[in-house]
Amino acid sequence: MDKPDLSRLEQYVQAYDYPTDLLIETVAHCNLSCVMCPQRSLTRPRGRMAYELWTKIVDEVAEVSPSTRLWPALMGEPLVMAPEIFRWLRYAKHAGIEHIALNTNLNLLRPDHAESLVTSGVDEVIVGIDAATVDLYREIRVDGNLERVRRAVSYLASTKARLASRTPRIVLQFVVMDENEHEEAAFVEQWQKSGLEVDLKIKPRTGWGGTMPVWRGMTAGRAPRRIPCTWLLRQLTVFWNGQVPQCDGDWNGRTRHGNLNRQSVAEVWYGTLAKLRQRHLSGDYAFAPCRDCQDWSAGLSNTIHCGRPAAAARER
Repeated sequence: MDKPDLSRLEQYVQAYDYPTDLLIETVAHCNLSCVMCPQRSLTRPRGRMAYELWTKIVDEVAEVSPSTRLWPALMGEPLVMAPEIFRWLRYAKHAGIEHIALNTNLNLLRPDHAESLVTSGVDEVIVGIDAATVDLYREIRVDGNLERVRRAVSYLASTKARLASRTPRIVLQFVVMDENEHEEAAFVEQWQKSGLEVDLKIKPRTGWGGTMPVWRGMTAGRAPRRIPCTWLLRQLTVFWNGQVPQCDGDWNGRTRHGNLNRQSVAEVWYGTLAKLRQRHLSGDYAFAPCRDCQDWSAGLSNTIHCGRPAAAARER
């Protein structure tokens, strides 16, 4: 992966009236212990979101800003909640949410659940893989099984084709880090030769608010130029219990900027978080976790299309 290009990211540096992306932690439990994820170090309470809170959030977003993207993700694997999670996704789509992206390691997807996932209305299924070989996958995604994931991708794609469904877009993600950068080319080649209609998403490892190492390519040879964080400017993060931290970089909940059990998304967005966004826009980053965070410099992901004519693309 090339060094991130910040010039392409700067188009998103602006004030937003409402979050463009809502990161919702439906569950704070995971079946894997991945080396680039701080989930195993979580000290705040773990649990599962109440369905009533999910529907409250979804109903507001569908009414106020249906184009806001929903991401059921953070410190948990959403398929831990299968098959219940499919009902949650269907509710959001039927309510009018235009785009739902499900982040998953896919180890828990059973063949008999593939149709439920395809018909749930989810627009994207983003599968974290991060390796081309079984041995490296096992080292990075501890307790995972790469062969199982490959089979799950295959029957998810075949189910989508059998149902003649345009969705979900199947995205296979490779987070570039010091441990796996030598397998990036092999990862791309494997899936290009698979014959499956999938997209490959290549992005650098970030540091989760300065709490974990970043990929060395993010900072190598770069002049010290800081820009406002587009995650803080555009995204709202919600823990399973409704608590809203400053951003996903505060994965352990050191900051509290509201609670969606008692407040609306709009109320929280225009509360204390609005002052922090303004500080970024004015060039002030001298507060935690921003002062120690390099995640703002991750740039845009590279996307490679497989199974149909290739086209260049980049995305957040």
